[in-house]
Formats: sequence, structure tokens, C-alpha cells
Amino acid sequence: MNRINAAEREKVAAEYEAEAERIKIVAKARAEAESKRLQGQGIADQRREIARGLEESVDVLNNVGINSQEASALIVVTQHYDTLQSIGEETNTNLILLPNSPQAGSNMLNDMIASFVASNQIGEQMKKTNAAKGITAKPKKKRTPPPARGEEDQY
Repeated sequence: MNRINAAEREKVAAEYEAEAERIKIVAKARAEAESKRLQGQGIADQRREIARGLEESVDVLNNVGINSQEASALIVVTQHYDTLQSIGEETNTNLILLPNSPQAGSNMLNDMIASFVASNQIGEQMKKTNAAKGITAKPKKKRTPPPARGEEDQY
């Protein structure tokens, strides 16, 4: 009888240990998900601020008589040299090949503009083709937020 009781207690203890392990795994997964969400939010905020800074820079340059295309070229060149400087300051950098001529910034800007124009034209053509075929864009699915802390899992 003692062995039966001991076996029963071991079974209950194993169930509690398994449940505790499951709770740890779920908590870790939630923490990682929250961390990734916050990292994504931080990156989005950083990009938004960069865009605002670029917009302000173009406005300032426009106020002194530099048109937006010249301002964009100046900003690209400045960012190019900032990148080169940043790479040069690090002692453990890997080999990175970047164009480093006076026309490099202008060439990069022209390439970016050409790719944006081509992408826009391809997108417009795809819309026309899909419209002709009767295909409409599907609305994006709304993501559901993760359960709040303290809520019990339904597993």
C-alpha cells in the first residue's frame, strides 16, 4: 500500500513539475514576443524620425534656394560620407566595398529614383492587369494582440 501511495504522489509531483515547466515556457515566449514587438516599434520610430529629419533638411535647403532634387543629392552624399566615416572608426570591421568617388552619391540617388519609378510602374501595371481579370486586392488581416499578463492559457 505504501508503494501505491508513493507512486501516486510521484505521479502528482510529475504533473506539477510538467505544469510548472509549461508555465515557464509560455512566460518566456511571451517575454520574447514583447521584446520583438518593442524592437519593431523602436525601429519604426527611428525610421519615422529619420524621415522627419530628412523632410526638415529639405525644407531648410529649399529656404536658401536649393531645390528638392539638389537637396536630396546633398543629403545622400552627406549620408554616404557619414557611413564611410563610421566604418573607418571601427577597428574590427569586415571588408565593405562602397563606391567612393565624387559622383557616388549622385549615382546612388539616380539609381534609387530609377528603381522607385520602375517599381511604381510595375505596380500600376499589375493593378491594371488584375482589374482587367477582375482580381481585387485582399484586405490585410487584423492581428490580434497577445493575451494580457495574468490571463490563463486556454491550452
